[in-house]
Amino acid sequence: MASSESSSEEPSEYSAKECYGPLTLRNAASRESSSVESSERSDQEHNGPSTRQTVGSSESSSEEPSEHSTEEQMCSEHEQEAVKLEWKSAKSFQELLDLNRKFLRRESNRSCYHDGPIFDETIALVPGLLRLHDYGMLTVESQPSEDTAPTWEDCPCCPFEGWFQNQQRPYLVFILPYHDKIPKEVVRRFLVELLIDDDFYAHVWRDGGSCRWDSCRKDVRTASSFPQDWTTNIRKQAKEKDGVASATPFPAQRLDLQCGCQADVFRTHEKVMEKASPLLVRVLAKSWEETDLQALVENAAIRAGVQPLYTEAQEEQ
Repeated sequence: MASSESSSEEPSEYSAKECYGPLTLRNAASRESSSVESSERSDQEHNGPSTRQTVGSSESSSEEPSEHSTEEQMCSEHEQEAVKLEWKSAKSFQELLDLNRKFLRRESNRSCYHDGPIFDETIALVPGLLRLHDYGMLTVESQPSEDTAPTWEDCPCCPFEGWFQNQQRPYLVFILPYHDKIPKEVVRRFLVELLIDDDFYAHVWRDGGSCRWDSCRKDVRTASSFPQDWTTNIRKQAKEKDGVASATPFPAQRLDLQCGCQADVFRTHEKVMEKASPLLVRVLAKSWEETDLQALVENAAIRAGVQPLYTEAQEEQ
């Protein structure tokens, strides 16, 4: 396994870095105190690692977003505008959850955070992702475990051609409302359960909205159990197939813990988000083996006393 996991895995806390650039960060978060310890140090310029985020041009990366098919069939312009309007018209966090359910079930070819359908690799995760929505977790990014056999790649645009092997471990990113149906004390217990879980690392981001010029977030507070060194993906490459096993591993971090920009995709729903005071949560499995990370997070919610208060609207009728 990756040597990056050999460091101390004591829970770490640090202030996140601001995201300078053409962002329009409008999701105001509550400043109420929490039982989860937080960091309120001044932020630094953002120069975080590349990510697989699916949250708009402000988070552009050379990596493909992890929630969507690599063979995307983009919506027509008319369909895109219709879906955008539907998301913008949401009056509550419940409605946003229901819209995201439609997207995960492929009843819609896009969401407010991506212009195409989900990845093929995400299909098997959908039942678990939908269950998390019942507990108020709006998932915006996920990755399953994978350990591929060496594969030949001959790409005329790539700097290297040869045999490649990829390994990845599960992670999950979701937005959770702090002020909505779930009592605040239950939300806090849930965050603690996430941070002390033995099977995954967790990182919680909370802020007080955008700064004066809408280019950064203010009053940023984070709590994290991530170790100092961690990785989500490992890639090996060699000229010969037999050389892949002994090749130097190239680790990658496809989660950017130094930035809260993923919540920015909901800037068009600022009234809903101001009321909900969303928390941005990232979870990474500790094991590289096949892991049902969605079930582990759901179990943490149940231990904390979170009730499935966000079942789909049609189910409540």
